[in-house]
Amino acid sequence: MQNTEVQKELERFKDYVVSQSRRNLSRLKKNSSKKLYQSIKGNVKTMPNSISIEFKMEDYGIFQDAGVSGKKKK
Repeated sequence: MQNTEVQKELERFKDYVVSQSRRNLSRLKKNSSKKLYQSIKGNVKTMPNSISIEFKMEDYGIFQDAGVSGKKKK
């Protein structure tokens, strides 16, 4: 029973992180091709003794997040 509540809360957290990440892309006008926006996903995985959460996006999303533009960091 308790495991189900934890999983539900992690699902809510995952949805929140994905929606805020997408919102930030749009707000900062970094969403021109929509490829990065659409690639942001999360997954909650339940195993017998643990629950994990992972987030995925296009590889260049890490550079966008860090403010890198070409060879220079802003």
